[in-house]
Amino acid sequence: MSRLGDMIRSQRIKYNMTAKQLARKCGVSEAFVLEIESGKRIANDIIATRMLKAMGPVDEVMPNLDVQAAQEPQEPVRPAPVVKKEKTPALRPEGEISDAWKDALSGVIKRVPILDQNGKTIGHRMLAAPDGRIEGARAETVFYFAVPDDTMRTYRFLREDLLLCVPQTAIRHDAFMVVQLGQQRLVRRVRKVEGNKAELIWFDSAQRSQIVATSELKNLALVVRGEFRV
Repeated sequence: MSRLGDMIRSQRIKYNMTAKQLARKCGVSEAFVLEIESGKRIANDIIATRMLKAMGPVDEVMPNLDVQAAQEPQEPVRPAPVVKKEKTPALRPEGEISDAWKDALSGVIKRVPILDQNGKTIGHRMLAAPDGRIEGARAETVFYFAVPDDTMRTYRFLREDLLLCVPQTAIRHDAFMVVQLGQQRLVRRVRKVEGNKAELIWFDSAQRSQIVATSELKNLALVVRGEFRV
């Protein structure tokens, strides 16, 4: 069981909620909740926040089970515990996650930046990062590259596709890589050439290539997988 899954299960039991009730409040299936609790599935920050709102900030606020019972009459729940009003802690601002949740989430998922051809961050994606690594690389070094055009269409890399990349210290022969040439980043099929040179290959309507000195290529990254347009 993961730290996050264990926390979700313990909070759910503490607040007398069934997995089905929590799933209904979060807009997911009961099986989805149980898989998260068992560690078979990793919840992203959006789902974790929904669960937090459904159960209240961790170790701080008890849920209003009377309201819950009214909303879900088919799911019997135990009576709400008697709590003196003046001793009830104030709710956190909506959307704020407790330190305990942040700590649990940081150990299993990371916000991976999406970079455009100029190296500018234009968004983020959430990825599982067990032990702080993604595809064998340190999570903080991994990034997505947003394909800027259709010059690699024959290789099925089209405009707006996202390519997950891990940094490289040297050219990987005959591999798809993102390289910075001049001021812009490109995705190309790269081959080593004698004399410390590299051949950059692209293929739209016809195959084309460019020979450059390896010293001209910066910020080398290996494409490990893509998220393609439908």
